[in-house]
Amino acid sequence: MFSAKVRDKLQWYVYAYIDPRTGKAFYIGQGKGNRAFDHLVDKTDCEKVRIIQELHAAGTKPIISILRHGLSQDEAKLVESVCIDFAELENLTNGVKGKYSKYFGRASVDELIRRYDAPPADVTERCIAINISQTYRPGMTDREIYECTRGVWPLGSDKNHADYALAVYQGVILEVYAIIGWFSAGSVFSERRFEPSGRYEFVGNVAHELSEKYKGKSLPNLFSSGKRFPIRYLNIKGGV
Repeated sequence: MFSAKVRDKLQWYVYAYIDPRTGKAFYIGQGKGNRAFDHLVDKTDCEKVRIIQELHAAGTKPIISILRHGLSQDEAKLVESVCIDFAELENLTNGVKGKYSKYFGRASVDELIRRYDAPPADVTERCIAINISQTYRPGMTDREIYECTRGVWPLGSDKNHADYALAVYQGVILEVYAIIGWFSAGSVFSERRFEPSGRYEFVGNVAHELSEKYKGKSLPNLFSSGKRFPIRYLNIKGGV
């Protein structure tokens, strides 16, 4: 544990838990005081705790490395986010990415050009726009984008009036699908696991003509109203 003198010098800091067997970080966090040691006595059911307990059973313990210190709280959150992005979330036991990752996190040059230089789309068809920012990650295959767009959503009857579904990420249209039909979640094959109760998923195909028309164009203000619900209806009277 850190003494009061050390805690005073450290202020806010960013730390990593490293597996001594591999030399690789399995958790990155931020905090102040003795926050870096709290995980050693954590009893929650999660992958991070499982690794720590596994190390203890083997007669060793994780290496705790302080990555940056002397920070303000906001600086620590930003550094934590950058470290998680660089290490890649899939390689860590962190449940979520750090602060600002959703909008300013790791991205390719092409993705940033597409996001900030995309021309606006003037959508005239009856569409359901689906914000997949929570599940999309760079490098996804076409099939993976389709899977995270088509379901599963808590929707009402307005969904039945939509002819097309727009996959939207960071305000940019990634793909357009012609909707064949909506089904209760779990009633058709899916590559994803989810809680089906009261939710729906669509089955469809890429609408090639509309894909050429809208793909890569932006709907910059569609999901910026502060509402978290990831669904918007376009050209459907009464839709959200």
